[in-house]
Amino acid sequence: KKSCYQAPLKPLLAGLLPWIYFQTSISAATLSLIDNSNLIKKVNFPRETLPYSIITSKAIDFFFASLLFLIFMLLWNIAIQTSMIFLLPLFIIQVILMTGFS
Repeated sequence: KKSCYQAPLKPLLAGLLPWIYFQTSISAATLSLIDNSNLIKKVNFPRETLPYSIITSKAIDFFFASLLFLIFMLLWNIAIQTSMIFLLPLFIIQVILMTGFS
């Protein structure tokens, strides 16, 4: 017997994970230069490393959230499809887009 709340939850979580990663990365990476302005003035280093480090740390958060989502997929008896192999190229494209925006 399926719950009436279980059906829309699956695609909602699958779509929200990349969006939350995109939104938090962009908002934190754009503010990283402003928040660390004193560090930028005092130390000579490439300024691009600050947004890159934010995007990388948010990617680690996204990895663990995706891992948790895969565990829930297994608990909900959802078959893992072959089209999921396209998630890695889509993730790489999203990271490139975010580094360009930030």
